[in-house]
Amino acid sequence: MPRPSVTFRPTEAQRKWLDRQRRERGIPVTTVIQLLLEQAIATSQEPHGQA
Repeated sequence: MPRPSVTFRPTEAQRKWLDRQRRERGIPVTTVIQLLLEQAIATSQEPHGQA
């Protein structure tokens, strides 16, 4: 299965937040973004009224 191409252009505030997460967690920014994407997908699949 081919991997889709994704382009992410963070704002200055998002870039600073991502850089802070990278330093604090000791993981690459791409990994931080992947974790956030997986969390967003899981959250969007929850039934309404649950968070």
